[in-house]
Amino acid sequence: MAIGGQSVTSLLRRGSRHSPGVFRSFRARFDDAVALFGAQSFVLQVASNGGECRRTFAEFRADVEAVRKVIWSEFDSVPVVATHAGNTYAHLVWIVAALLENKVLCPMNPNETLERTESKLASLRDSYRLVSIDEAAVQHLGARPMVLPDGIVKEKEFRAPLSPRDPDSPFILIFTSGTTGYSKVVQQTERGVLSNVDDLIRHHRLSPRDRICTPLPVFHVNALEFSFFCSLLSGAGFVLFEQFDLLRIFKVLRRETVTILSVIPQMAHLLVQESERFKASVGESFRYVLTAAAPLPPSLARDWVQKFADQVRILQGYGLSEAVNFSATMPTNLSFDLYRRLLLDFQRPSIGVALDGNDILVVDEQGQHCVAEQIGEICIRGTNVMLGYRGQEDQQPFAGEMLHTGDTGFYVDLEGGERCFFVTGRKKDVIKTLGETISLVEIDDVLMELSPGTQAIAVGFQNIYEGEAVGVVVKNSPTARIDDVRRVLSERLPASMWPRRIFKTDQDVKTASGKSCRWKFKELFKDLEHIHLGRESQD
Repeated sequence: MAIGGQSVTSLLRRGSRHSPGVFRSFRARFDDAVALFGAQSFVLQVASNGGECRRTFAEFRADVEAVRKVIWSEFDSVPVVATHAGNTYAHLVWIVAALLENKVLCPMNPNETLERTESKLASLRDSYRLVSIDEAAVQHLGARPMVLPDGIVKEKEFRAPLSPRDPDSPFILIFTSGTTGYSKVVQQTERGVLSNVDDLIRHHRLSPRDRICTPLPVFHVNALEFSFFCSLLSGAGFVLFEQFDLLRIFKVLRRETVTILSVIPQMAHLLVQESERFKASVGESFRYVLTAAAPLPPSLARDWVQKFADQVRILQGYGLSEAVNFSATMPTNLSFDLYRRLLLDFQRPSIGVALDGNDILVVDEQGQHCVAEQIGEICIRGTNVMLGYRGQEDQQPFAGEMLHTGDTGFYVDLEGGERCFFVTGRKKDVIKTLGETISLVEIDDVLMELSPGTQAIAVGFQNIYEGEAVGVVVKNSPTARIDDVRRVLSERLPASMWPRRIFKTDQDVKTASGKSCRWKFKELFKDLEHIHLGRESQD
């Protein structure tokens, strides 16, 4: 089916898919950026207490070189540098310094327990050195403190030039968020990362006139490889918040002439709640909000268009660590009519078109290509696809050259030949209850409509009378009320999708990037397998 009256092909400068062209290393690209934009403001890091750290490209380079000397002198025989910090300026410096020293970067989540961090690091065996901003990690895990050198670091008398890195070897190791309960270590290559960065720079038409702002954590691929790397290598400015603080973000957006704000749907929901303040905070140079990491709920898309019309757009992207970062993003300059239709007229808002460096395919259970609007599994092939999971050769999600994502979706063909994609959920997020297929993602979408600050997710569990049944887990908070959960679900969903049990927990029910952690709460429902649940939801 072709929709719209506008050719998306004419809006994008398309390149040859999978054509790597002449490869230039991260080191060479970084040198070019500093040479071209040295005196220009590069990074503004806003701390949780409101303090700010501002650096030009040249000043950032000087700090990077100081840390490179530390890595060279102290980590000479260690191939992997694991960073354990949040959104601090020092973290940005250590990330780049490690990559320039031909180390493999492994960013860790500092919000996890030390036991879980230690368990993840054990999978790297003895090939790593941990650098942390956390004193407890320094004491208990033997991490080196993540500080910037004070003064000149002494060098050895002789330092041989670094040999070129194999661009198809591991460059960055990413621990997946573990939506199945077990984290895997994704091996991204330098060629794959830089290919994806180039695709994103081209797609978003980034230039030194742009300024990307995000409160998302740089230990995840979205903030690391879109907001940070794309800013660094395009000459754009980069505004990084240590934590999500809506009022502080509003103040900085206009003052810094931010052009792109990168968030997740939970944050976009709060922007809608504060729509008037948000509209007042963006200047004429502001281009759009980019959201990814978790699906954009249809209700949020409707509220967004109703509140903002065409004054502020929200564009959804799609990707996963196994394919570097973004694999698809909505085009940036659609007509308002087509933009609105892609957000509102289908089962879910569109994730847009495939980026240049990869193909997106939708296949059925037999591996055959689906036709337009037929739901199947989303698969990706291209330069950005990972080497594989480290140390887990028997768990690779490949079929030939295709990466199987586990996500389900469909496509429609736009006029002009572009293919526009939609994600409907995950294969593992669909359950069968009393013979009816239920989407847990659809229930999650409605739970997003609860009071801001309330976290709740749907969980499927085994039951001999129903096959599988729906439960809900709510994180304890001042706004979390079981009656509100029942009310919003009963008003918006049929009875077959109402939860049979609702539990409260003190744990986070979503990751920092907004993904539902269903696997963590399966144990809450294990005693219900042999119980006749009835139709009423209970606590």
